[in-house]
Parts: sequence; C-alpha cells; structure tokens
Amino acid sequence: MNKKKITTMVTAVAVCAMIAIGGTLAWFTDKGEVTNVVTFGNVDIKLEETKNGALQEGGLTFDNVVPGDTLAKDPTITNISENQCYIRAKVTFTGDSIIDGTALDIDSTKWKLCKDGYYYYKDALSKNGSAQLFTTVTIPTTLGNSAAGKTFDIKVEAEAIQKDNFTFDWNSETPWGTTPITAETYPVPVP
Repeated sequence: MNKKKITTMVTAVAVCAMIAIGGTLAWFTDKGEVTNVVTFGNVDIKLEETKNGALQEGGLTFDNVVPGDTLAKDPTITNISENQCYIRAKVTFTGDSIIDGTALDIDSTKWKLCKDGYYYYKDALSKNGSAQLFTTVTIPTTLGNSAAGKTFDIKVEAEAIQKDNFTFDWNSETPWGTTPITAETYPVPVP
C-alpha cells in the first residue's frame, strides 16, 4: 500500500471514530427542565346584613325607636375564599350616651369577647361558611325623655386570618396570639 492510501485510511478511521464517539456522547447526555408554579391561596370575607330578608348595603337605619325595643340586626360574616379561615369581629357604639345598657344577643358558646374588644368565633369557616355575630339589639328600658331625638351608631368590623399554619387558642384571652396582625377589615357602618 502506498503512503497516500494509508493516510486516507487512517484519516477515514479517525473520522469514523470521532463520529462514533460523538454519537455515543450524544446518546449518554440529556437535559431536563422543570418549572415549579407556586400559587398563593387567599382569605377573603364579606360582612352583610339583611332587613326583612333583603340584603342591605351600608348598614341599617332604625327610626322611632323607643325604650325596650328589640331591633332585628344580623351582621353575618361569610368566607368567600377557597381557604379556611378564623374570624373575629368588633362592635363599636358611637354617638349619644343612650348606648349604655344596649344589649346584643351574641351566642357565647360560639363567640368569645376578649380584652382586646374583639369577639372571636370558635370554629374555622370553610369556603362559603358563615357566622352571624348577633340577631337582635335590645334598647334599654331605663331610657327617659332625655333620650328623645338622640341617635347612636352601631359599627361592626370583621377580620379574618387563614386557618392553615396558624395557631388559634380559644381558651386564651388572646386567641390569635400577641403578634400584631394586619388583617383586611370589612366595616359595615350602621347609623
């Protein structure tokens, strides 16, 4: 064999070896990619009241109230999110001094009034679950003529926090703990 044929043969063998090795390397390599999507849940509630079965926007107004009247008032908190949540509510009376002795029929087996002024609901609310804070307001019978023409407001605010990974202690005076909680509030001002 001549030198040219040997060189061509060696070159051809080297090229074949490189192709074989390159092809083998391609067979033993791989690439994969995974994208993880994390979607946060949410907590969202609504606070509503009805009058004679009809939903009321912005609260209720009661006229010509006299001592001893019992007024139908039903602030209801509903969980409108996917996640379970705990709720609490605060009732504030403002206006003239006739509010002393006004009674709310809050069920103490379901709601607990704590030192911070909030009523804490005992159970977590599931999606579309709801809880009424109270159903009536009773005006004191001890009011005299000095109350005539005066007014007061009953303001109800509700807050919620997710149930998952949250420690709730019904037996504590601070059921949501002592860390300040920044919750969305849903006020229903009631004249």
